[in-house]
Amino acid sequence: MMSRAFILPEGIGQVRFRYTCDEAIEFFDKRRELITNGANHARQVLLEVKTELDPLGDRSKTVLFDGCRLANQFQALEAEEGWTNEDKWKVISQCGWKQHAQQLRHG
Repeated sequence: MMSRAFILPEGIGQVRFRYTCDEAIEFFDKRRELITNGANHARQVLLEVKTELDPLGDRSKTVLFDGCRLANQFQALEAEEGWTNEDKWKVISQCGWKQHAQQLRHG
C-alpha cells in the first residue's frame, strides 16, 4: 500500500499511509534493542507478532498487522503443508487482481 497509495481514494490513502508509517516507526522504536543485525532481525520481530486476534483501536486502520498476519500464514504453509517458496509465489502470481481485491476487502 505504501508504494501504491495512489490506487486508493485520495483521502483514505493518505490517512492510512500516514497511520501505517506511524505504526511502523513506533513498532520498531519499541523493539530497537531486539533488532541488532539489520533486516533479518527486523523480519523475525515482525514474524513474532501475535496475529491470532484482531488488533484494537487505531491499529486496525493500518496494513502493518495484516502484513504480519499474511507473512505468518505463508510461513505456516511452508511448515505445515510443505510448500516451497516457489509454490507460494506461483499461487500468488495466478491470483487475479479482482480476487485479490475482494480478499483484501473481506480480510
